[in-house]
Amino acid sequence: MISNGLSPLRVICELDGRSSTLGQFPQPLSLSQLSASLRSVYGRQLKVQFTMPCGSVQPIRSQQDLNTIVTIAADHYEQEAGTLRLRLQPESPDATTSPESQPPAPPSFLLPEYPISVQRRERSTSERRNSRSSRLSDAGVSEDGAVQKEQLAPFVPARHPSGQGLDSAADNSDIGQIALNFEKCTFLGQGSFGKVYKCEDFNTGRIYAVKVVELNSHSLESQAVRSLEQEIRLLRAIEHRRIVKYFDCRREPNRLCIFMEFMPENSLRHYIRARGPLNEKAAMRFTRMVMEGLHFLHSRDIIHRDVKAANILKDSHGKVKLSDFGAAKRIQEIGTSHSVTGTVFYMSPEMIGGEAHIDFKTDIWSLGATVVEFLTGQPPYHHCDNPAAVVLCIMNHPEHFRMPAEASDVARDFIRTCFARPASLRPGAEELLRNHPFLPPLDDSPPF
Repeated sequence: MISNGLSPLRVICELDGRSSTLGQFPQPLSLSQLSASLRSVYGRQLKVQFTMPCGSVQPIRSQQDLNTIVTIAADHYEQEAGTLRLRLQPESPDATTSPESQPPAPPSFLLPEYPISVQRRERSTSERRNSRSSRLSDAGVSEDGAVQKEQLAPFVPARHPSGQGLDSAADNSDIGQIALNFEKCTFLGQGSFGKVYKCEDFNTGRIYAVKVVELNSHSLESQAVRSLEQEIRLLRAIEHRRIVKYFDCRREPNRLCIFMEFMPENSLRHYIRARGPLNEKAAMRFTRMVMEGLHFLHSRDIIHRDVKAANILKDSHGKVKLSDFGAAKRIQEIGTSHSVTGTVFYMSPEMIGGEAHIDFKTDIWSLGATVVEFLTGQPPYHHCDNPAAVVLCIMNHPEHFRMPAEASDVARDFIRTCFARPASLRPGAEELLRNHPFLPPLDDSPPF
């Protein structure tokens, strides 16, 4: 047998919280040989996964996936040279019965216990006021699947579980008036870490977006959930015309419901998929708005951590706001899904590398990747067929993405500036707003 000069690779597998050595394997590691060893040792079909340096979980489905994973492990886990750590999970017995395959349901506090047909009527002001202290009595469901309710229990209780009332938590008059009497709730779609619903308060006519984060079994009573609840109640004091506002959060037995400002025109990702790439003038305008939002957050020591077109929401007047700021990392920690496949395209090298200190410059990198999506219709490295390959491109070849031939030198320079490495060479939001020609002031832009 001819040696290829590569040392054998020790494979360690973790299943149900227990780690054990599977064995030593010659390199390059063969997926078929690995699969055969797993079947021999564990006697059942298992899903094979790898935890990336950024914390996301990458499934290994092909030989190319495995080759890329081995390369990443060698590059980023030098302290365990010659070792590959894999995560194993049992295969689902029947994918058709998984929770993901079921029709989405609104938060349980909006669902009737049983369907009752209700005759709608206009209620007097006094009746509406009195309904705030009433209990759920009658409910119905409309033909389009939206939940309709006539006399609803107040969703927000008089006191928080901690004992602090909503009204005393902040001066904003909206807080404490949230979700007192929903009459309609419709499913909008799947967001970053949960399902999103449009909900209307029958008392005020105010519409909210409600994000429902499914909690995993380990996080139901964890400090992470309590910290997230507290964080959102602090973030609701943040108000800016380029930022989607948080209003409140409420915990259910197995999920957390986050109330946010409703934006009627969906995300820029949805807009681009429907209409194609933005022209450069529109891209410059939207990027300026997002950068103003980032400057505001950064000035208050808040890192967004998840800037991408899907988190830039459009209103009916052609303006955009940043959503999901501040809490994205903690939501990922407590949710049932730890996959960030859709986000890896926008991750900075320092975030992927798991650096201990992540600062505001990571948002600048992500915005640069978002501008690529604005102008091309796809995020950079979309040609890669798995997240592991995307990671390799970002870490080693960040310039390997295509730009339209008509893209100006100004646009190209802005993206290069956002992709500067190391992060210390990347300018901040204020410097870019002041100096870069890709971000000319808008009519309503503040002076810098």
